[in-house]
Amino acid sequence: MPLIRQLGSYLSSATGRDYLMRRGLALIGVRQFRYRLVAQPVSPRPLLARPPSGLEIRAVGPKEYQSGWFPRPSSTIDFRFRQGAICWVAFSKEQPVGCLWIVPGPYQEDEVYCRFIPHPVGRVAWDFDVYVTEDMRLTRTFALLWDTANAWLREHGFQWPASRIDTLNESSWRAHAAMGARQVGETVFWQLGQHQVSHGTGGLRYGILGGPLPEIIFDVGTEAR
Repeated sequence: MPLIRQLGSYLSSATGRDYLMRRGLALIGVRQFRYRLVAQPVSPRPLLARPPSGLEIRAVGPKEYQSGWFPRPSSTIDFRFRQGAICWVAFSKEQPVGCLWIVPGPYQEDEVYCRFIPHPVGRVAWDFDVYVTEDMRLTRTFALLWDTANAWLREHGFQWPASRIDTLNESSWRAHAAMGARQVGETVFWQLGQHQVSHGTGGLRYGILGGPLPEIIFDVGTEAR
């Protein structure tokens, strides 16, 4: 009974209703993606008083990155590097245990068909795919990745990293919120075959996959103060 009550509570929540909506739409061939658009201030100081021993963070380029490190297709990784993305990888005893990606400017999504354009230019970067392997999620790997990224952001004059978080991914939202992130928008995408419609931040947009790329301007400067 406790499990049934827990399941009922989840399905009656906003997250549960979102999940059921997606499952229902999938039955008729429609894929739905709902994203929180969030921004967090660049921390002026490290989250960790001292780096944990045994962990090392390195910026990894396309020639060094190995496709077997994390569950991401090699085509997706190549697509990211071609956009000028920077990838930091956490290593424990030379084994990759986490990563964090940042693009200094506009970012073309690899899950839906659009380009997010963070504003103001030069003050807002785009972060994505912050990932830590399951066995390291209770360690300080996540914080050390962000300390490394924040140091780079400060050095290059950025004040905010912006990102999108799937509304079903509550753990990612809580982790970002704990570092001061706030939601400043939301966008929903629906895809049917080659057709895509989005609504929310950026207004109502229609596109054909492979056609002109829809662009969503995400103005953190006026929203996240």
